Amino acid sequence: MPSSVPQYPYLPHNRTFSFVSLTHPMMQAARHAAQQQSGCSWWQTGAVIVKDGTILGRGANKGQWQPLCPRYEQGCGTGEGYELCKNICKQTGHAETTAIDDCLGQNNNPAHADLYLFGHWWCCENCWNTIIHHNISTVFLLKDAHTIFTRESRTRVKERIKTAIQKGETIEKNDVFWHI
Repeated sequence: MPSSVPQYPYLPHNRTFSFVSLTHPMMQAARHAAQQQSGCSWWQTGAVIVKDGTILGRGANKGQWQPLCPRYEQGCGTGEGYELCKNICKQTGHAETTAIDDCLGQNNNPAHADLYLFGHWWCCENCWNTIIHHNISTVFLLKDAHTIFTRESRTRVKERIKTAIQKGETIEKNDVFWHI
């Protein structure tokens, strides 16, 4: 259990999160999905769908990667400005839904599977609705995710990236990835 339970922006009735360490192999797989597949420079997130120890699907918040996020640049709050993700970054979905889509696309059934999510500390309403619709049993987050994946830590990264861009430095995807 995390050191303190946060107030989640959205949590369906009768649902909760479970937690694992960063060394858990399925959390490592979700981290790898975020690092390899995410097109989001603001909040790289990855997910894997797992049943009986087998990964059935992988996903990330994909999109057209750019070093500075338009949501960050416009000061959007949590859950705000998603139209910028779709219109500017061409984001096609969050990690949870793209992992479920990948699972289904491989003719795997996500019912009674687990979802491991790296890079975030909660799931939005749309993702929860998709998770529930597909009868996914448990959503696992990184232990203490709410203290690791914070707006403050991302803002520090973005300020560093903004300064580097102003100096004419080249920014790579790994420069903005979660360093934990």
